[in-house]
Amino acid sequence: MSVSISIVAKENELFERWRKTTANFVVDGVVNEEAFLKESCRFVFILKEANQMGKTSLIDFLKNGAPKNGGHTWNPVCRWLTGESSRVFSPKERSTILGKIAIVNLKKEDGGSVTNLAKLRQVVAKDRDYIKTQLSFYSEFVPVIFICCGPGLLSMIRDNVFNQTVIQRDSPLPFMKPFADREVYFVAFYHPNAKMAGLVEKFNSIRTFLPIKV
Repeated sequence: MSVSISIVAKENELFERWRKTTANFVVDGVVNEEAFLKESCRFVFILKEANQMGKTSLIDFLKNGAPKNGGHTWNPVCRWLTGESSRVFSPKERSTILGKIAIVNLKKEDGGSVTNLAKLRQVVAKDRDYIKTQLSFYSEFVPVIFICCGPGLLSMIRDNVFNQTVIQRDSPLPFMKPFADREVYFVAFYHPNAKMAGLVEKFNSIRTFLPIKV
């Protein structure tokens, strides 16, 4: 009888190999595997790079409810996920909400506050196989929506990870579907720190315009 390997076990094995090529490696991935798998539609947030001020695990930080900068970065994500546009969540509430998602930093090395997109593209090209493997762990559990947080990330993933995947632009938000036979979508969205009104409503529209069956 075959025994399926958990997502976390797969991540750990991949990260062991990946960290040999990357200094100051910051662990990311599924926050709470049990909660993630219970969702009828799963969300994976793709960010540019780790900025953890010396921390080695973003997952531990999120499990603790992002206590230091939750209001700055992770409270907006909680608002998107819950639809509560003006709520300020406590660390305990953030821990529960963020436990249902996965986080992927394209650049695993602890970085600064401002990303150099040209250098990031070089890193993504170098780490293409690692990134593609990590994304495949979550793509097994459909439907799954990858939220590309920030300008240029969707195109970067298309060009440097999947190669020649078509981006659909005749929709409220640009997206691509890399596997024709699977409910796996990559959607261009805003960074959580974006100072814009209406992002909760835009996020809520994602399930509406994507042909998702739940």
